[in-house]
Amino acid sequence: MIIPESFMLFGHVINIKVVADLVYSRGSYGQANFDNNQIYVQLPSEACPIPKTVVEESFIHEMVHHILRQLPDKY
Repeated sequence: MIIPESFMLFGHVINIKVVADLVYSRGSYGQANFDNNQIYVQLPSEACPIPKTVVEESFIHEMVHHILRQLPDKY
């Protein structure tokens, strides 16, 4: 899977940032930022040797957060 730099969701552009220090600063492999329409995903490195599948799973997980945030409360 190729993680995009951005995508459109319900008329909003969601930007994806691949960062090297997410695990150390936030303790997770991904984060959804609703205020800035961004998704942060941990970059695999020697200091944080996570499999590519974990990065992909984290991206999808955070994307689902953005999707659910846009749905009406009754869903």
